[in-house]
Amino acid sequence: MLAPLDDTITAQASARGGAIRGIVRISGSHSVSALERLFRVPTPSDSVAGRINDKTIPVYRPFIAGDQPQIIDGELVLWSEELPVPCSLYYWSEGRGFTGQTSAELHTIGSQPILDAIVRKLCEMGKCRLAGPGEFTLRAFLSGRIDLPQAEAVLGVIDSQNRRQLDAALRQLAGGVGRPLADLRERLMEMLCRLEAEFDFAEEEIEFLNRDELRRELDAALQLAEQTRRQMHERSSTSEPPKVVLAGLPNAGKSMLFNTLTTQLEQTANKVSSTPQHAAGRVSAIVSPVPGTTRDYLEAKISWNENAFLLLDTAGIEREETIHENDQPRRLAQTFARNAIEQADILLLCVECGRALLESENAFLEENRSHVMLIRTKSDQLKNMENVSTEQIPMIFTSAKSGDGLPQLLNAVVQRLQSENVYGEVIPATALRCRESLQHAAESLRNALELVESKQEETFVAAEIRIALERLGEIVGAVHNDEVLDRIFSRFCIGK
Repeated sequence: MLAPLDDTITAQASARGGAIRGIVRISGSHSVSALERLFRVPTPSDSVAGRINDKTIPVYRPFIAGDQPQIIDGELVLWSEELPVPCSLYYWSEGRGFTGQTSAELHTIGSQPILDAIVRKLCEMGKCRLAGPGEFTLRAFLSGRIDLPQAEAVLGVIDSQNRRQLDAALRQLAGGVGRPLADLRERLMEMLCRLEAEFDFAEEEIEFLNRDELRRELDAALQLAEQTRRQMHERSSTSEPPKVVLAGLPNAGKSMLFNTLTTQLEQTANKVSSTPQHAAGRVSAIVSPVPGTTRDYLEAKISWNENAFLLLDTAGIEREETIHENDQPRRLAQTFARNAIEQADILLLCVECGRALLESENAFLEENRSHVMLIRTKSDQLKNMENVSTEQIPMIFTSAKSGDGLPQLLNAVVQRLQSENVYGEVIPATALRCRESLQHAAESLRNALELVESKQEETFVAAEIRIALERLGEIVGAVHNDEVLDRIFSRFCIGK
């Protein structure tokens, strides 16, 4: 059950315990009246109450609020006027501050008894109540000052244990997750409005949205949703590095390429770069012309140009009907391979040089085109490289035997990972909450795209877009319920 939002809350915002400075925060409609009774401001220097022992005694006045943010040095009257506490007041009028309400921070001596006395005095005056966990951030979210991923990033900043976690939380706080998804919602909303406008003018046969344009917009939206979902899939700023998976048919050169990258990487790097490169946890895959030799997947951590990723070697993709029903190890290897492919940040489809792509390989490229790269292996066996690049598909030629093309492959992988921002862009709490919503949003967009391509009624397309909008709204907080918000903000400490 969410706390009421129309009252005034207060809490200590700095860590408990002794310090040079301490902070007490106030937010709500009674903030000004509370400050008028507790905080006083010295008048200009030409107004004095008198002199004692050759020292000027200034005249104080109560705090007077304005429409603009203010920083004012003054005093707090907690016990008596003879024992004031020096304080700097940071004041924001309604709509100006973090919470969106009239709010203030009292920066004073970091003595715990003094900070406790400030909070107690504000509550005893009947102007404020003690804030609950995360209530200031909750009010900022509900007033539209931040979105839900940014609210979670506040907690991520507080809980960060190292620089990498802090950087991820700060990027998310700056809108690294919510902004592109909010832009996507705006595009879908515009698309839906134009579609529904056609329903209103159906008799006039006016086309507000060209079908080719609709297909392109839906396809772009689907790719963004899928890309963001992959970034969040069982990963966060504290999890393992991105996964790069070698995939392809049996005997496509995957295992030999894996072995070369993990056992000879330093030798290759020394030829082309002065930057240290290495492969950690080196293991070797069995290389054999017999299909099905790779029964499990192997992984090794690759570091290239100060970027790390996990390289996985998987079993060659085989049709289930070609595997004997009693060959359980081989069937299990196929399951491992499919799971690794599904969880990959980048897929490297390996196809040996000198032959055209099969229909199944073209289908694989099309199905995974948002995060797949075509790798031509065994290029050392070709005499004329110019006669093999007939497909209109970007590709990289490599030779595990000679080492040709390996630096280009690693550079391309790192560039692709950096362009998709998969290096710790999402904090764990957001990744956990958003994955399911993104998956459902992507499914709805895929359904809408299939409906357009099969020339179905636009009303069905509009219905799928509405579902995608609702799912995306759950991520940024445009659609929410009390249970979800309680679960998120209950993890905050009081004062945040």
